[in-house]
Amino acid sequence: MNKQVLGSKSAVHRPWSQRSPSGSSGSNPGNNSNNKNAQQELYSKLREYEGRRRLAYANKMDSISLYWKSYCDLLGAALKETTRAQRVVLGTAHAYMMYAEAMKSIFEDNFLDEKGNVTTNQKQKDKISASRKNPFKNSNNGEAKNGDAATTSAKDAVSVLKEIREAQGELASQFQESSKNMDEEIAAAIGSLLDTIQDSYVKIEQLGSSILLELEKTEQEVTQAWDAYLDSKSTTNGSINSPTKEVKPVDPWVVEMQYRVAVAYQNLAWEKGNEVLTNLLAKVKEEEITRRMNLREFLVAFAQRQQRLFLTLPGIQNRVLEDLVGKEMSREEMDTAVQAIIEERASKYKKSTGVAKNGAASGGQDDFADFHLESPLSSDLLSKAKVVLRKGVNMDWTVCLAVMTADSYLHMFDLDDPQITLSSPPEIAFRRLSPTLIEHSYENQMLGKMNFGRGWSDPLTPTESLILGKSKVKRVDETSFELTESLVTTGASKFMGKTSNRRIWFQTSTKEEADDWVQILTA
Repeated sequence: MNKQVLGSKSAVHRPWSQRSPSGSSGSNPGNNSNNKNAQQELYSKLREYEGRRRLAYANKMDSISLYWKSYCDLLGAALKETTRAQRVVLGTAHAYMMYAEAMKSIFEDNFLDEKGNVTTNQKQKDKISASRKNPFKNSNNGEAKNGDAATTSAKDAVSVLKEIREAQGELASQFQESSKNMDEEIAAAIGSLLDTIQDSYVKIEQLGSSILLELEKTEQEVTQAWDAYLDSKSTTNGSINSPTKEVKPVDPWVVEMQYRVAVAYQNLAWEKGNEVLTNLLAKVKEEEITRRMNLREFLVAFAQRQQRLFLTLPGIQNRVLEDLVGKEMSREEMDTAVQAIIEERASKYKKSTGVAKNGAASGGQDDFADFHLESPLSSDLLSKAKVVLRKGVNMDWTVCLAVMTADSYLHMFDLDDPQITLSSPPEIAFRRLSPTLIEHSYENQMLGKMNFGRGWSDPLTPTESLILGKSKVKRVDETSFELTESLVTTGASKFMGKTSNRRIWFQTSTKEEADDWVQILTA
């Protein structure tokens, strides 16, 4: 393309200052035809690439979404099971405590009143206990004498119930101790496990869901960039010179560059997002294995305590304990079991949605790996790119990347980076314009930081743009030159036929570089 721009200086070649923005007037017909053919060929390649990219994206997104949904179901089931286990242990502990209090009341003989009703408060129980310790307190002497004999007989009668009565007290003590141990040890351990997995699972679910939303956002941004590229094609093909409405000229290279960077940025976002999501899925499986093994240990301890408590009823507790102990597995076997559950859930979702199986959780491989987008600076629509200093009227010198396109535009991208100097290569300077990829983390997700966020492409939009067909170049000194662009005024001045000028000064690092710029701009 540089050869075309720096070609013959015959009469048919007009200076940049005498060419229109679209290159339609005063240009070599052969060059215009070659340029259009090159643009059409590039458009065909990009359109083919976009079709293949969208198909690959849809397949990968469907696969990873189904797996993530399966993992989220596993998280929900794990929380539900752990919560239910905690309620079982706590409920049993409370029931044991209530039973212990009832047995203690039976031991103290204040559980039932004289009518056989259950006592409900401690004051009533104390009153009953006091009355039953001296049942003949209000009797007369005769009755008391008769009562002495009755008391002896009563003691003898009570002695028959001694073992049973003391057994009730011992049973109350055992149930109370078992309830306390269950509440303070097993239920507390399960509660701590539940708090841990709740906090971890909430963060995992939020981070994973935010990554999926961001991956969907990348497709929207790339689609918008592609639509802008198509719009620029239609604008370049003739709608820019509308007689009824003035349309701002659009340089095809800019929108093409933004589309290429959006695709490259999407690939990076997919790579990083898929890496974090894969690690999240592995973490979910790892924590689920740990949760199951810990919960199994807690429930084994729970069943063992019940077995010791109900030693007279070993049949029921033995069956429970045998079931729990029989499920003991190694970590590898547990991994296989958890993975089988995930695969089963994913298979059900795939059948219900009609999505074909497409590789592992990380998504299928790209089917267009042999096609790569080149850097925008290597585009055929680009004539020259250099790092220069620029300043406008009443402005300071600013380091910028000056890009001259084949469609008679000069774009300036300001660079606020002390490491970029006039001797820096254009590729290095252009990389500083590329958006920074944000690492996926729970902290960034809570702060609302995400890739393809608002204003992500602002550095890729030129700070200033000149239409060379409306500009004149003037040499200032050995390393400097200026460009003056004629602008059509708006408002009342427009009807009076007035125009205004915009003047920008440029400075290069060497005289040879300034000579090269002036030669290209006046060719």
